[in-house]
Amino acid sequence: MRRCRNVQAQLGLRARLVLGRSAAHGLGVFVAQAASRGDFVSEYVGELVTTATGHSRGVIYDAQHVSYLYAASEAVNIDATHIGRRTKFINHSSLSSNVEPRLLSIGGDICVAFFAARPLAVGEELFFNYGYELPSWKP
Repeated sequence: MRRCRNVQAQLGLRARLVLGRSAAHGLGVFVAQAASRGDFVSEYVGELVTTATGHSRGVIYDAQHVSYLYAASEAVNIDATHIGRRTKFINHSSLSSNVEPRLLSIGGDICVAFFAARPLAVGEELFFNYGYELPSWKP
């Protein structure tokens, strides 16, 4: 059965998530409630900034070895450094991705929503492919 992704995000029908120590890198996000393939997991929330501002902040964040910037489009970045949800702690994996980010238009606003790429079990850590390699991280 196909579910409308926008409705799931609008209603906030997301899985329960908890933070914990990750074997991949620092903190990670773990599923506290099982989810089926295609279920809305959560949204990436933060301050909307221009790409230029995101690049400037990125230089600083890279020097601090931490960044919660998400390139939502060519013109807009989401900076979850000071404002955000647990989703900013979802770690990268190109091999074990189990959630997929999707751009949605909700009420005229663009948002980044994560959906389960496959069934998720309680206690499982969430990963998505950042689209670039991070050599110091475990896959």
